[in-house]
Amino acid sequence: MLRTGFFPLAFVLYFFPPKASIDGSAPFDLRWGENPLPRLPPGQHRVRVWFNYLFFGECGVADAVVDVPPEGMFLEYRAPWFVWSPGKFPSLARQGAVQGGAVQGTAGAGGGTWHPDPLGRADQRYWDGQAWTGHVVRGGQQGWDPI
Repeated sequence: MLRTGFFPLAFVLYFFPPKASIDGSAPFDLRWGENPLPRLPPGQHRVRVWFNYLFFGECGVADAVVDVPPEGMFLEYRAPWFVWSPGKFPSLARQGAVQGGAVQGTAGAGGGTWHPDPLGRADQRYWDGQAWTGHVVRGGQQGWDPI
């Protein structure tokens, strides 16, 4: 799943829908909001998201290498305030470290640890070393939210 969005005062971007490419594929159209993506095999994939603004071509480009776990993942793209600035993947920035312009997710992180929820539905989600579990923390309270 890929959620695309922009700051509300940049509402004019609504008229310039985003596009994406996965692993160098031909660009495909998205809409602002929730976008189901094709199922990808587990492993590393390069994801690129942008929008074409007026006659300037590709603007707000965000490019990342993502570790996709077997159960899939949620990714969020945020368009920049200033269209010529790079876009961001805030859901990955909360999970991993920026390295050379690419964001590395934590899907391969060590087992038995809490991490920011990659689905964005809770504050934290438990990684058991093999997969994300349904154990979550919201507002300091542990709970259950199945993947």
